Amino acid sequence: MGLHKIIVLSPNDMDTTKQLAILMFNKGRFKEAEPLFARYIAHNDDDYKVDYYYGQIFWRRKDYDAAKPFFTKASVKRVSCG
Repeated sequence: MGLHKIIVLSPNDMDTTKQLAILMFNKGRFKEAEPLFARYIAHNDDDYKVDYYYGQIFWRRKDYDAAKPFFTKASVKRVSCG
């Protein structure tokens, strides 16, 4: 079963949402990745990697003001984890 189908059948499965968002990002499908990352962050605000990916989406659009808080959160969380 594909990840898209799992999300449709189980929309609260945040692990699958995260994996699909990362997959879409890595394939360069940023418009598809963005709402998935946003939904994941709304449910799990403690994953520095997701904050970094989400910031990258804004950065690639040259929306540096939108990217900055996600990069900041990612770096603070990474330091506190490591």
